[in-house]
Amino acid sequence: MEPANGADSRNGRGFWRLGLGLIALVVTCRLPAQVTENPMTVAPGHFLVKMDVLSLKFQNQSSTPDNTRYSAVGAGETFITTGLTEHLDLQVGLELFLHSRLKTTGGTSSSSGVGDLYIRPKWTFWSDPGLQALAAVMPFVKLPTNSGGVGNGSVEGGIIVPWSMALDRGFRTSAMAEWAILRNDADTLGTAAMASRSMR
Repeated sequence: MEPANGADSRNGRGFWRLGLGLIALVVTCRLPAQVTENPMTVAPGHFLVKMDVLSLKFQNQSSTPDNTRYSAVGAGETFITTGLTEHLDLQVGLELFLHSRLKTTGGTSSSSGVGDLYIRPKWTFWSDPGLQALAAVMPFVKLPTNSGGVGNGSVEGGIIVPWSMALDRGFRTSAMAEWAILRNDADTLGTAAMASRSMR
């Protein structure tokens, strides 16, 4: 039996509301470090290009005395990956345009330019064909190639450990741990750690 036009309309509105809600969640929560990496490497001699057309970042530090608010819009964040061996590839990434805005009680400042350069080798050190599971290790370094004052001018780096396993009905579950050495607002080096998981 064909659904009535009213049911089609309601289903259509529900679909678009769900889609817009998911987009809003991704936009408001998106941070580069929160994207779960894939432990699979690119085949030797092949290339993979990934590009984020648009990325947004917001940070509100209302607990600080100057009520700092930071926002950034990035465009064209591109990673090019090439396979070196069956279990090893190399990624090079660059944010082609970044506009950042810092607002405090003392005023507002903004800057625009090219972002930093990222270099990330990835080694898939473990795999289980029976479980269709993989694990990899990805050391990374950020080189301060930015222009227009959009970066902190510091070399930073760390290590990422992604894992993935196949589930029933074609789904996969993934997890990732990351540890990084970052330069903070006091111009001293500090460490940060995070973990994430996803299912698709």
